[in-house]
Amino acid sequence: MTDSAAEMDSVVPENSLPVRSPFLWVFRTGLLALTLLAVLFGAAWAWFGTFDAAHRFLRGDMLDIRPAQIDLGTVPVAREIEKSVSIRNLTLHSVVLTGARGSCNCITTNEFPVTIRSGEAHDVSVRLRTPSHPESIRYHITVYTNVPGREQIVLPLTGEARASATTVSTAVP
Repeated sequence: MTDSAAEMDSVVPENSLPVRSPFLWVFRTGLLALTLLAVLFGAAWAWFGTFDAAHRFLRGDMLDIRPAQIDLGTVPVAREIEKSVSIRNLTLHSVVLTGARGSCNCITTNEFPVTIRSGEAHDVSVRLRTPSHPESIRYHITVYTNVPGREQIVLPLTGEARASATTVSTAVP
Protein backbone atom coordinates (compact mmCIF):
# COMPACT_ATOMS: atom_id res chain seq x y z
CA MET A 1 0.00 0.00 0.00
CA THR A 2 1.33 3.40 -0.95
CA ASP A 3 1.32 6.52 1.16
CA SER A 4 -1.44 8.08 -0.91
CA ALA A 5 -3.66 5.00 -0.43
CA ALA A 6 -3.12 5.13 3.35
CA GLU A 7 -4.04 8.83 3.34
CA MET A 8 -7.26 8.10 1.45
CA ASP A 9 -8.29 5.44 4.01
CA SER A 10 -7.91 7.89 6.91
CA VAL A 11 -9.84 10.72 5.25
CA VAL A 12 -13.55 10.82 6.10
CA PRO A 13 -15.80 12.33 3.45
CA GLU A 14 -17.21 15.72 4.45
CA ASN A 15 -20.87 14.73 4.02
CA SER A 16 -20.79 11.62 6.21
CA LEU A 17 -21.88 11.64 9.85
CA PRO A 18 -19.86 10.03 12.58
CA VAL A 19 -21.23 6.72 13.82
CA ARG A 20 -22.63 7.04 17.35
CA SER A 21 -23.50 4.45 19.90
CA PRO A 22 -27.21 3.46 20.03
CA PHE A 23 -26.89 3.47 23.83
CA LEU A 24 -25.95 7.16 23.78
CA TRP A 25 -28.99 7.99 21.61
CA VAL A 26 -31.36 6.06 23.92
CA PHE A 27 -29.81 7.67 27.00
CA ARG A 28 -30.16 11.20 25.63
CA THR A 29 -33.73 10.58 24.44
CA GLY A 30 -34.68 9.14 27.85
CA LEU A 31 -33.05 12.04 29.63
CA LEU A 32 -34.97 14.51 27.45
CA ALA A 33 -38.25 12.66 28.12
CA LEU A 34 -37.65 12.68 31.88
CA THR A 35 -36.82 16.39 31.78
CA LEU A 36 -40.04 17.16 29.89
CA LEU A 37 -42.07 15.07 32.35
CA ALA A 38 -40.46 16.87 35.29
CA VAL A 39 -41.33 20.24 33.75
CA LEU A 40 -44.93 19.13 33.08
CA PHE A 41 -45.38 17.73 36.60
CA GLY A 42 -43.85 20.87 38.10
CA ALA A 43 -46.17 23.09 36.09
CA ALA A 44 -49.20 20.94 37.02
CA TRP A 45 -48.28 21.07 40.71
CA ALA A 46 -47.69 24.83 40.58
CA TRP A 47 -50.98 25.59 38.76
CA PHE A 48 -53.37 23.07 40.36
CA GLY A 49 -51.77 22.54 43.77
CA THR A 50 -51.98 18.74 43.55
CA PHE A 51 -51.30 16.13 40.90
CA ASP A 52 -54.80 14.76 41.50
CA ALA A 53 -56.36 18.11 40.54
CA ALA A 54 -54.16 18.27 37.44
CA HIS A 55 -55.26 14.74 36.52
CA ARG A 56 -58.92 15.73 36.97
CA PHE A 57 -58.39 18.72 34.67
CA LEU A 58 -56.79 16.52 32.00
CA ARG A 59 -59.79 14.16 32.29
CA GLY A 60 -62.06 17.10 31.50
CA ASP A 61 -63.37 17.87 34.99
CA MET A 62 -64.01 21.57 35.46
CA LEU A 63 -64.61 21.58 39.21
CA ASP A 64 -62.91 19.63 41.99
CA ILE A 65 -65.33 19.07 44.88
CA ARG A 66 -64.05 17.86 48.26
CA PRO A 67 -65.69 15.94 49.81
CA ALA A 68 -67.93 14.70 47.01
CA GLN A 69 -70.28 13.29 49.66
CA ILE A 70 -70.92 14.80 53.09
CA ASP A 71 -70.86 12.08 55.72
CA LEU A 72 -72.07 13.38 59.07
CA GLY A 73 -71.47 10.13 60.88
CA THR A 74 -73.52 9.74 64.07
CA VAL A 75 -74.99 13.03 65.29
CA PRO A 76 -77.35 13.99 68.13
CA VAL A 77 -81.02 14.65 67.37
CA ALA A 78 -82.38 18.22 67.22
CA ARG A 79 -78.99 19.90 66.76
CA GLU A 80 -77.53 22.13 64.11
CA ILE A 81 -74.51 20.64 62.34
CA GLU A 82 -72.19 22.61 60.07
CA LYS A 83 -69.94 21.11 57.39
CA SER A 84 -67.83 22.66 54.68
CA VAL A 85 -67.41 21.62 51.03
CA SER A 86 -64.48 22.96 49.03
CA ILE A 87 -65.10 23.66 45.34
CA ARG A 88 -61.96 24.32 43.26
CA ASN A 89 -62.19 25.90 39.81
CA LEU A 90 -60.03 23.89 37.38
CA THR A 91 -61.05 25.92 34.33
CA LEU A 92 -59.12 28.77 32.76
CA HIS A 93 -61.91 31.29 33.45
CA SER A 94 -64.02 32.38 36.43
CA VAL A 95 -66.91 30.18 37.56
CA VAL A 96 -70.02 31.48 39.32
CA LEU A 97 -71.83 29.42 41.95
CA THR A 98 -75.28 30.91 41.46
CA GLY A 99 -77.09 29.24 44.35
CA ALA A 100 -77.85 26.07 46.28
CA ARG A 101 -80.91 24.17 47.42
CA GLY A 102 -81.29 21.40 49.97
CA SER A 103 -83.65 18.46 49.53
CA CYS A 104 -85.40 19.58 52.74
CA ASN A 105 -85.91 22.92 54.47
CA CYS A 106 -83.62 21.72 57.29
CA ILE A 107 -80.56 22.50 55.08
CA THR A 108 -79.15 25.99 54.58
CA THR A 109 -75.98 27.28 52.90
CA ASN A 110 -73.95 30.47 52.88
CA GLU A 111 -74.58 33.47 50.63
CA PHE A 112 -74.72 33.18 46.85
CA PRO A 113 -73.75 34.06 44.13
CA VAL A 114 -70.04 33.41 44.57
CA THR A 115 -67.38 33.89 41.88
CA ILE A 116 -64.41 31.52 41.95
CA ARG A 117 -61.46 32.66 39.86
CA SER A 118 -59.41 30.23 37.79
CA GLY A 119 -57.30 27.92 39.96
CA GLU A 120 -58.90 29.10 43.22
CA ALA A 121 -61.24 27.33 45.63
CA HIS A 122 -64.21 28.41 47.70
CA ASP A 123 -65.64 26.73 50.79
CA VAL A 124 -69.41 26.33 50.80
CA SER A 125 -70.76 26.15 54.34
CA VAL A 126 -73.67 23.70 54.76
CA ARG A 127 -75.85 23.76 57.88
CA LEU A 128 -78.25 20.98 58.74
CA ARG A 129 -80.82 20.87 61.51
CA THR A 130 -80.87 17.18 62.50
CA PRO A 131 -84.23 15.38 62.89
CA SER A 132 -86.00 15.66 66.24
CA HIS A 133 -86.07 11.86 66.63
CA PRO A 134 -83.55 9.08 65.83
CA GLU A 135 -83.42 8.19 62.13
CA SER A 136 -81.12 7.82 59.13
CA ILE A 137 -80.19 11.05 57.39
CA ARG A 138 -80.37 10.77 53.60
CA TYR A 139 -80.56 14.21 51.97
CA HIS A 140 -78.75 16.01 49.20
CA ILE A 141 -77.70 19.53 48.31
CA THR A 142 -77.77 20.85 44.75
CA VAL A 143 -75.29 23.63 43.95
CA TYR A 144 -76.00 25.59 40.75
CA THR A 145 -73.18 26.90 38.55
CA ASN A 146 -72.62 28.64 35.24
CA VAL A 147 -70.34 25.84 33.97
CA PRO A 148 -71.65 24.34 30.71
CA GLY A 149 -72.38 20.66 31.23
CA ARG A 150 -72.05 21.01 35.01
CA GLU A 151 -74.89 23.43 35.81
CA GLN A 152 -75.89 21.35 38.85
CA ILE A 153 -73.67 19.64 41.39
CA VAL A 154 -75.52 17.17 43.60
CA LEU A 155 -73.85 16.42 46.92
CA PRO A 156 -75.29 13.55 48.99
CA LEU A 157 -75.58 14.23 52.71
CA THR A 158 -75.77 11.14 54.92
CA GLY A 159 -75.57 10.26 58.58
CA GLU A 160 -77.41 8.83 61.55
CA ALA A 161 -79.33 10.91 64.10
CA ARG A 162 -79.30 9.28 67.52
CA ALA A 163 -80.78 10.27 70.88
CA SER A 164 -77.43 9.89 72.62
CA ALA A 165 -74.75 10.19 69.98
CA THR A 166 -71.22 9.43 71.08
CA THR A 167 -69.60 10.87 67.94
CA VAL A 168 -70.50 14.41 67.01
CA SER A 169 -69.29 16.11 63.80
CA THR A 170 -68.79 19.87 64.08
CA ALA A 171 -71.91 20.54 66.13
CA VAL A 172 -72.95 24.19 66.33
CA PRO A 173 -74.87 25.02 69.55
